[in-house]
Amino acid sequence: KPLVLYLPGLDGGGIGGALQFRDLAETFEFWRMTISTDDRSTFAELIETVTEFVNDAAVSLDRPMILIGESFGGMLAPAVVLPHNNKK
Repeated sequence: KPLVLYLPGLDGGGIGGALQFRDLAETFEFWRMTISTDDRSTFAELIETVTEFVNDAAVSLDRPMILIGESFGGMLAPAVVLPHNNKK
């Protein structure tokens, strides 16, 4: 199955997408990022955290990863991907 990492909205837990998780997990190896409500990471720090996780997971599993973002996660996903878009 392809890997998917779900990036949550401002609630940090991905509650808004919870109804779709089971269906997504049938098609994808589905992983969900959570952000604690007391986490005060900057946007740049979150980009770095997600980038490191994606790179580590993709390398260790030798598979590409798809990012899905809800609300705030929808801003975070392209911020992670775009700097690496032209790298081959």
